Amino acid sequence: MSVREAWFRYEKDSKDILCGMNFDVHAGELTCIVGGNGAGKTTALMTAAGVFAPYRGKVKYRGKPISTFRKDKSSAGKIGVLVQNPLCCFVMDSVAEELEAAAKAYKLPRSRIEEVIDIMQLRNVLDSNPYDISGGELQRAAIAKLLLPEPEVIFLDEATKGMDAFFKAEFGALLRRLAARGTAIVLVSHDIEFCAEFADRCAMFFNGTVIAEGTPQDVFLGNSFYTTSACRISRGIIPDALTAEQVIDYANRCERKKNDA
Repeated sequence: MSVREAWFRYEKDSKDILCGMNFDVHAGELTCIVGGNGAGKTTALMTAAGVFAPYRGKVKYRGKPISTFRKDKSSAGKIGVLVQNPLCCFVMDSVAEELEAAAKAYKLPRSRIEEVIDIMQLRNVLDSNPYDISGGELQRAAIAKLLLPEPEVIFLDEATKGMDAFFKAEFGALLRRLAARGTAIVLVSHDIEFCAEFADRCAMFFNGTVIAEGTPQDVFLGNSFYTTSACRISRGIIPDALTAEQVIDYANRCERKKNDA
């Protein structure tokens, strides 16, 4: 998927939110879009996904305009989008009913429903109304619905919001497994630690365009403001440390060397 020179504004006379954005989405890769509030991250995500249409520039998937691909009924479910408010994904009275209705629409077997229920650990909330479960549980249920048709490309807007530390790690591992199977994943997030640990590539957004792009090391190590806590704490002491695990590993190696001396 490619985005070339995309410009977008919400109203004809309003200011541009995207200003000549160029962005690529690759199969088998987890890409995180980061940046401050109002930088245009969500708009960029929705434009790349084909939800918003740029007034200038092109968005293509498999060499075709994204709008053409999304109109093709045989492509239903191949591009999955999770918005910031996951309640928008639910219209049924229970999580189970929602998943069953979605599976029926895609003509999927019961076994696929059971599979995503287990992947997203939803057994304890299946009979609950989506409005009655926690924010983290709601995120997991929405992602389960998104994963049902096994999309080729997944766009996620603040998907880790509300998740506890344990499931956030589980979710990161799930995204890595999906990427390993060839799924392209794009995640907008303010969670720099999560992006540094799990992303293949990060894109820094500012004023409606990508100003830095590369591996998490490329984007975060040299950044004095937008970087991980571990990087700030260890800068000048531990080379190239981005995550808490890397800091702990370095400390353990130093301790072993000290004991061996």
